[in-house]
Amino acid sequence: MIYSPVNQSQLISNVDRLVRDVLFGSINFQQIRSQLNEFYYSFMISLNPEDRYSKPIQAFIECTNKIIGNDYPYNVFWDNEKTEQFIQLLSGYEKAIKKDYSAWRYQSNQNSERLEPNIRTLISNHPRLLFVRVDLKYIQEISHHITIRDFDFHMKKLRDAIHNGDTCFKHLLSHAWSLEQGEDNGGFHCHLLLIFDSSKRYKNSYLADQVGKNGEILLKALATALY
Repeated sequence: MIYSPVNQSQLISNVDRLVRDVLFGSINFQQIRSQLNEFYYSFMISLNPEDRYSKPIQAFIECTNKIIGNDYPYNVFWDNEKTEQFIQLLSGYEKAIKKDYSAWRYQSNQNSERLEPNIRTLISNHPRLLFVRVDLKYIQEISHHITIRDFDFHMKKLRDAIHNGDTCFKHLLSHAWSLEQGEDNGGFHCHLLLIFDSSKRYKNSYLADQVGKNGEILLKALATALY
């Protein structure tokens, strides 16, 4: 794997926000034009055709491709005419993006509903449980280089460690996680909930520290190996 020359997490967030602002926000024409010129080139050179993107990102790619054609992104300047075309084309994706967002909300609710009975069963079957919440983020020196593919690879390795019961994951009864992105929160990151058998594990602050250290070591080692 090769590091991205740009901050892919931040770019995806910026483009997603731009699309949503154009369709559902109060952004003005000059702001749209300015952001297209700011984000377009860096975003397009970071794309991997094998990756799958959300509807707002897909809409951005398809709309800009229709306007720009085969021109190299570096040579593109978003003037008033191109910006107007972008706004008009993007309006055709409004229903699909709304539907995609509704599907995401539904899936999120389904995940929450499946988690609750699992926890209730654990409570019924075990006299004591230990809940540990850890946020796993990349160290600042490399976070802006991590791509979606890097992040996915790292999470698979972390999932393997959890399922194998390695090191600090011993006596783990269940777990849940939320994968997110956002520059304010360290780019791509993972919110991890671990549920242990409290009769065999204790000192939640110690466990959280160990999970954090193991996650940091794992992510740092993997990222360094990919550099």
